[in-house]
Amino acid sequence: MKTLSRDNLPYPYKSAILHSIIIASLLFLPMFISSGAAAAVTRTAPEKGFWGRAPELRDNFLSLELVGVGSYELAEIFHDIISHCPGVLEARRCRLNLDPNNPRASLVEWQITYTGTTAFALESSIYQRLKEISAEKPVVYPVNGSELTLTAGESESLQAIKPWQASSRRLRFVESLVFAADTDRVRCHGRRRVTRPWRDYSQPGFE
Repeated sequence: MKTLSRDNLPYPYKSAILHSIIIASLLFLPMFISSGAAAAVTRTAPEKGFWGRAPELRDNFLSLELVGVGSYELAEIFHDIISHCPGVLEARRCRLNLDPNNPRASLVEWQITYTGTTAFALESSIYQRLKEISAEKPVVYPVNGSELTLTAGESESLQAIKPWQASSRRLRFVESLVFAADTDRVRCHGRRRVTRPWRDYSQPGFE
């Protein structure tokens, strides 16, 4: 009896097997193509960067200045207030010039990273917190694990810090009493300007 093998199969059987292989290939070919295309898209799709995020999830940046405060204690309190404002991710102090004998020349500057809020909302939050703290008598504020007890003069200076100028990229606060009695031209933190009451300057901040 002759044993059937792949080599001596009758022609119709060989043709049927060949047709089955071709049909199976055609059926599974779209699946392989679609999976390969999906993998290619996954490999080539760029990761979402800053501009790919939703606007409310983007990190924003601004500069914040405190003008006219020559007390290190007040600068530390202000720094702590900024750092704990809703939406602030980082408050990095990048400039510090404190002169207790000449507050007009004093300037502290921060670079703020924030998200989920606006510059104007930050200004409002900072000012509201300043008013809450300065309303206490005496002012005792915890900073870095210790408590700062402000003198009467420092408490008065803290209460006099007001919003000055505001934009989407910069906020400025000023100690209003320092410049309140100015009548001549003075030099303010290294820049010469015509002295006027702080409220008369352009772009007054929120109050």
